[in-house]
Amino acid sequence: MLYVAGVAERTNAAGSRPVVPLEHLGSNPNPGVISHFRIKTLSHLQGENLIMKLVVLRIGHRPVRDKRITTHVGLTARALGASGMLLAADDPKIKESIDDVTRAWGGDFFVEIGVNWREAIKQWKGQGGMVVHLTMYGLNLPDVASEMQNRDLMIIVGAEKVPPAIYDLADLNVAAGSQPHSEVAALALLLDHLQEGRELARTFEGERREIVPMRKGKMVIEMT
Repeated sequence: MLYVAGVAERTNAAGSRPVVPLEHLGSNPNPGVISHFRIKTLSHLQGENLIMKLVVLRIGHRPVRDKRITTHVGLTARALGASGMLLAADDPKIKESIDDVTRAWGGDFFVEIGVNWREAIKQWKGQGGMVVHLTMYGLNLPDVASEMQNRDLMIIVGAEKVPPAIYDLADLNVAAGSQPHSEVAALALLLDHLQEGRELARTFEGERREIVPMRKGKMVIEMT
């Protein structure tokens, strides 16, 4: 059954945006990180409506300090066309939060936690994928975007401290401008450049909520 509801009764304290209740899903007691990673980045992605396979590898995450920004990295990746996020830290709350959003808003974006980043990079490269490291010290995005087109990409998004080895392990170090700013903004710019804006028209199957675009006001279709 479908019903259309205004969003006024579902706003946060500031009354500015819908609030999605979080339901704790619990972590997988036996995640099998590497084998699951292989399934998700290969057979799981076959037939998806994507221009290329895009997976984000988040490294350097600190559970207390970075929980908000890492969640935003995952949500940005999900909304702008990536298939999943690999988190090189054991933080089940990040996975729970993003999984809850996916359950409500559709799609099959995945989050893996406790990933060994060296093994993940090695495995991705071994299967023909390209590894791109987002860093302000890299080559400017417009100058190298063509090198990444039509490639299966692992996009490394670091936190405060990035291991020096990452700069050499990456096939390409890419900067969204050579000035300090947010890694979330850099990821969004990269995903948009690669897909030339087509990701903004992407649909998400299985959603329980869908926004109806409006010039004024707010409207959400909820499926129950």
